[in-house]
Amino acid sequence: MHASGEYFFFASNKLGFENFEVYMVDMDGKKEPVRVTFADGFDGLPVPSPDGRQLAWTSSRAGGSDGQLFLAQWNHERALEALRAAPERGVTPR
Repeated sequence: MHASGEYFFFASNKLGFENFEVYMVDMDGKKEPVRVTFADGFDGLPVPSPDGRQLAWTSSRAGGSDGQLFLAQWNHERALEALRAAPERGVTPR
């Protein structure tokens, strides 16, 4: 969960068996998940920093058989904008 308590991070292979990506979803689950990572292979095990300003995750994007840890600055306001813009769950966008 993000430090704000407004959304969760999770990983899913919904785009293909060998392609895990990190997503975020609003706390109430009313919106469709918003994709956070965009790399082939494994991106998973997301962990936000206690202050919510960074996001760490494990990835295979650098190649090889071992995973690497990635750390990125996190923009909470842009995350909230993306969640607000996400379609409602179960509603097909036009």
